Amino acid sequence: MSDVSMSEEEVAKRLDETYMVRVLSVSPDGKPHIAPLWFVVLDGDKL
Repeated sequence: MSDVSMSEEEVAKRLDETYMVRVLSVSPDGKPHIAPLWFVVLDGDKL
């Protein structure tokens, strides 16, 4: 399996551009699961 992680700079840029991300996982039987995740930024801290 290849590494699809983001660098710290990529994460910071993405979180500065939006208030929602999608969290994706795959179960052992291959079924995908996606869920929205909302967040806010206060004083530079991601909550």
